[in-house]
Amino acid sequence: MVLNCRNYYLRIKYCKGCRGEPDAPECADCGDCPPEIRQVPIMGPFPGMVVGTQEKEVQSSEKCKVLKLPVQGLKIPKGAEEAAFLGSQQDFGGQVPGRYPGSVEFRATLKEDKDYHVNGRDLYGVLHLTPSEAIWGFKKEWPHFDGTQLSLSRSTSAPDGSTVKIRNKGLKHSKGKNRGDVYLRLKIDLPKANKENPDETIVLSPKTDRTDTAKITRESDIDYREGEVWRRFTEAETVRYKKSKKQKEQEGQTGKAGQNQEL
Repeated sequence: MVLNCRNYYLRIKYCKGCRGEPDAPECADCGDCPPEIRQVPIMGPFPGMVVGTQEKEVQSSEKCKVLKLPVQGLKIPKGAEEAAFLGSQQDFGGQVPGRYPGSVEFRATLKEDKDYHVNGRDLYGVLHLTPSEAIWGFKKEWPHFDGTQLSLSRSTSAPDGSTVKIRNKGLKHSKGKNRGDVYLRLKIDLPKANKENPDETIVLSPKTDRTDTAKITRESDIDYREGEVWRRFTEAETVRYKKSKKQKEQEGQTGKAGQNQEL
């Protein structure tokens, strides 16, 4: 099964004759053409002596415009990977002065998803829990990208930062029927304190048998090292160490000594 794709391609078209008559009606939508690569002579040590040439990018004096052309007939197969070839069209490339339009190749690219971080065929997300759910367990369900309904339950406590693996619910492989996996990191969302009454006691609700809709967000703290997936310790990267009283006194003495030297 394949998906038919209809999209648009922005093509540059050369506005013939608009350099000499830029105010003509047919030149109303025309602007400057992209810079051109020209062969520029390399001058020698003596006047008029040319020892070679070199390529140099120069501003074009011709006029061009951008056309929005529909692209039809592209088919994206299931399991298409990054940069997968989808097709090509002849004489569809940009039309610039002095060059014939070339062919255009269309390839697939993965768009960033709001719910999951994609690595190969695996998906990485964050499942948000309340403190009550982390203590007494939970029942969650949510719609998946393939049209199915995923569910996850736990009858025991769920430590913050632990990871749950759901097999064969990731992206499909281009060859074979196997799919990648879904990895969910459990994150406990602490309740916000009441600013008007900071001493208010927060009462946790006991466990219930109801099934709640899961809140899934994209896992952003991901690193790749030698083919392995690691989670970044971002807390250590942003932590601020509180200086001791002794350190502050030493810094103060150093500052006073520097001021005395300047005087």
